[in-house]
Amino acid sequence: MRKRGISAVVATVLIILIVAMAVTTVWVFILPVVKDVVDVGDVVGDVGAVEIVTSGGYTLWDEEEGVLEVQVERGNDGEEPIAIDFIFSINGSSVTERVLDVLDAGATKVYPFDLSYYGKPDKVGVAFVYADGVGEAVTVDDIPSGSSGGGGGGSPPVVVAPEDDSCSESWSCGSWSNCVASSRTRSCTDSNNCSTVVYRPDLSEACEMPTGDWVPPIGIPRPSFGIEESYRMYDNVSAQNPDLTYTNNSEGGFYTHYVDNSDAGCSDSNVGGHGNASLPLCTIPSPVVNGSVVEVHGGPYVHKSGSYLRLDGRGTKERPIFFRGGESEHVRIGVASQSGYENDAMYIIIENLSLFGHSIHPNDGNYVDHVVLRNSEVSGDYSGGGVAVRSWVVDNWVDNVVIYNVDIHENGPWDATEGDPDIHGIGIGEYVKNIWIVDNQMYHNAGNGVQLTGSGQGDNDLAHHVYIGRNYDNGLPNLQRFIAIKGSSDVIISENHVSSQGGYRTSEGMGFQYGPERVWFLFNKIHNVNGGIVCNSNVANPGNYSYFIGNLIYNITQKNYSDWNPNNAWSPVAMGIVGGVNRYIIGNTIHNVDGGIYTPSAGNFYIMDNIISEVTQSEARHIYIESRTSTPNSLFYNNLFSQEAGDVRIEWGSYAGDVAMFEGLTGSAIDNVEADPLFIDAANDNFSLQSGSLAVDNGIVSEVYQRFYDLYGINISVDINNVTRPQGAGWDIGAYEYS
Repeated sequence: MRKRGISAVVATVLIILIVAMAVTTVWVFILPVVKDVVDVGDVVGDVGAVEIVTSGGYTLWDEEEGVLEVQVERGNDGEEPIAIDFIFSINGSSVTERVLDVLDAGATKVYPFDLSYYGKPDKVGVAFVYADGVGEAVTVDDIPSGSSGGGGGGSPPVVVAPEDDSCSESWSCGSWSNCVASSRTRSCTDSNNCSTVVYRPDLSEACEMPTGDWVPPIGIPRPSFGIEESYRMYDNVSAQNPDLTYTNNSEGGFYTHYVDNSDAGCSDSNVGGHGNASLPLCTIPSPVVNGSVVEVHGGPYVHKSGSYLRLDGRGTKERPIFFRGGESEHVRIGVASQSGYENDAMYIIIENLSLFGHSIHPNDGNYVDHVVLRNSEVSGDYSGGGVAVRSWVVDNWVDNVVIYNVDIHENGPWDATEGDPDIHGIGIGEYVKNIWIVDNQMYHNAGNGVQLTGSGQGDNDLAHHVYIGRNYDNGLPNLQRFIAIKGSSDVIISENHVSSQGGYRTSEGMGFQYGPERVWFLFNKIHNVNGGIVCNSNVANPGNYSYFIGNLIYNITQKNYSDWNPNNAWSPVAMGIVGGVNRYIIGNTIHNVDGGIYTPSAGNFYIMDNIISEVTQSEARHIYIESRTSTPNSLFYNNLFSQEAGDVRIEWGSYAGDVAMFEGLTGSAIDNVEADPLFIDAANDNFSLQSGSLAVDNGIVSEVYQRFYDLYGINISVDINNVTRPQGAGWDIGAYEYS
């Protein structure tokens, strides 16, 4: 039960609900009841879907027993509720109890509550809870008193501090769920099974719902600025900068500066340096003031200040700056552009442009934060291009950059057959934090799709909280990896899709090197490449923790088998984990691969809840950890292995064999199984589980899900399709939860 404003004396005392199965006794004394409706804001469901029955004496306070019984009536029609909220007003405070026992349509039911510790409430309210919100509530006050019938199922236990202290409650709680209907929940367990709930923590609490239609990739927070803001905010006069003139454009919105270098009458002095559709500017003005909307037509634009075309200004969250092409055209910027080096770049949105290349970084004394590149294209030539985000100045940080829905391609000699051009689609350097790279396409780049270099082999703290989510290679290669991570920390790589072999330098879809700290590979889909997730060697002081959770990796084959060795733990496979120290490989599905999980390295591996099926190369292993003595604390729990032809092969130093033999050699391997995973249709890339799969309900809950929540406040207890785990009696093995 969730309490708000209860005094300190009873702050830890919670109310327990027991639902009566039948009511056999009718009370004989009824007082007048006043019914009212509570305004709950945006209401879902149907008005009149729930009522509190006040006639007949079924809603009543039993003073002697301290029991409140509430008779609830449900209408015959309307949306199906998933729960009922009972709201009690007690001495000016409010207590809410969410009940999952929902009565049938057209039915009535009495719900008893033992409130003897608190006394009679001032009023009680009832509201149905739906999947998309809480419905309209009804309340009664001046609750009648009388003698209850006990609810027909035995009297509810009294919720007070027990006189017998022989059993001491010891509660532990799981992660909060994600916010749904402005509420989030969790489950709590008393390890001592005291059968009391006096000290049970809150099971639900209010939370703030995100705004807008955009849904972040799993595990990635929503940026505070940059996805949903629109220049149409200035349709509202009160939002406009009073020092600027706003002119209607052809889309129905407004601009403050109009640029069109294809117009013979253009001049940078037109309309006081602002231009309009009849008398446009010839070049893009920069810097501009807060509230500016610079609308760009024509092109290409090749003017420079110094070495770059500048897109600068000092906007605010309330009055951001927009540099934008029209919604129906991506205006070409034909030279490299830059934000932040000559001037401040703050609260700037760049959209609907086709850029040769763009860099975001400050000089000494300049501020760069909340810069957004979205709904655009970045395409260079063989000499260069791409997007760069970094600071060249010690401790002058780039903060809050969003790169969203950008097509990044043809940057550098992407089809080279020698050399190392290192022209990345997106390159992230040092002194950067809070960077979002989401929903982009990145292909034909002469380096990695994304390279997070950070400090290279140095300090992992110089680039942190970088979010790379739901990006796609469009079925086309980059010269190197799709995603490559170096010296950094708190990097979340979620729901990306890699589906093409790369150039001559590429052997894997994504990975890291030099031992970054707290890198999370979550729910990515990787197939038809040389290697899935491959993490290379450490530096002297590597990060301690890396995580590989819920990924789907399949059809991993080599371009050339002449140099590939199934007995070499360095070989590219589904997961080749060389770097790192403590690696958590949890809940992945690996199928039809040259090799499963390989490592030649020291440290520890916690391999749990994975499906590894059909290793295609003879002598290759499902799991191959070269040294047992240098990985002594490794664990292998609740994995499902499958090999249609031949044996499952697991090797941990000198311990080797199939599943049964391997478990017989070590107590570090428990509850693994060898069986057909019963995918729905693996031949057509459907790796969901059939109901009869031994992967269903046979997993184990890893501590990493709680750890992620503790670090980032987001619940990732889901599968690759964002289905909540568990759906049945237990967690399922592999990337998919059966539902």
